[in-house]
Amino acid sequence: SEAIILWIEESNSERYQKLEDQILKDQTLKCNVEELLMKSALKAT
Repeated sequence: SEAIILWIEESNSERYQKLEDQILKDQTLKCNVEELLMKSALKAT
């Protein structure tokens, strides 16, 4: 039964890793969009 618990823990950590990667990508994207908006706002003035 310990093997099953280990397997569950491993698959969970993989899932969390993918989730974290996705959050990081989203945050990076958001930062890039905000930077672009700032730059375009500066150009507009």
